[in-house]
Amino acid sequence: MNFFKRLLKNPKDHFAQLPFQDSGWTALSWNWDLKNSQERKVALELNGQTVTKTIWNNKELIFTKEGKVSAYNHKNDKELKDLFNLSAHLAVKSSIESHYDFMRKTSEADINAETRALQWIQASFKTLEGALNKVAADPELILVAAFFSGVHPEMGQRHLRLICFNLDINYFMLEDGSLRIVVYNDKNLGHGHETEPSFHQIIKLTKPLFYDEIIKLLQQVTSVGEIR
Repeated sequence: MNFFKRLLKNPKDHFAQLPFQDSGWTALSWNWDLKNSQERKVALELNGQTVTKTIWNNKELIFTKEGKVSAYNHKNDKELKDLFNLSAHLAVKSSIESHYDFMRKTSEADINAETRALQWIQASFKTLEGALNKVAADPELILVAAFFSGVHPEMGQRHLRLICFNLDINYFMLEDGSLRIVVYNDKNLGHGHETEPSFHQIIKLTKPLFYDEIIKLLQQVTSVGEIR
């Protein structure tokens, strides 16, 4: 692959330089937009002062930084798998923690409406957890999901988004301190089909509870998405 200019000779050195803390917008996807059913791909993108992309596919481990690309035949090396999986967990953890201050500050609101909203979220996430457990238990099944978190490059506001199976879950962190949760249910029609949300609620008083629920779900998604 002579058209690739290697940044570093050892792929392990790339992992050591990934800027988790500096990423203002993090994207992590599992088997998203695959070209064929045999393809597998996990992609991590960190957007800070520079944009770094790390991709694991069937054959190669690919790093991209400032337009320069390094590609390595990973040969299913266990140490490289572990480093990639660790990087995915660290990216999710760092990005979630960047929302901590916002999510822990509360204000007065309708507790009954927020309680009903929390019950809806818990029930929906419980269904996703069951589907994730099935993927984890059956090697023939694959996880198709995408995670985005940070300050949205276009909207300029904090946004946490998880697309997993039929649900498109959005946490919008508004300037007035409230949390707007919007969930779309695309059912079996494919991502982006549904234009009307199945759930929409403003949260002010119980933000920490909703924060905890998405953290638990993201931890499970990232674990199920680990390269085996």
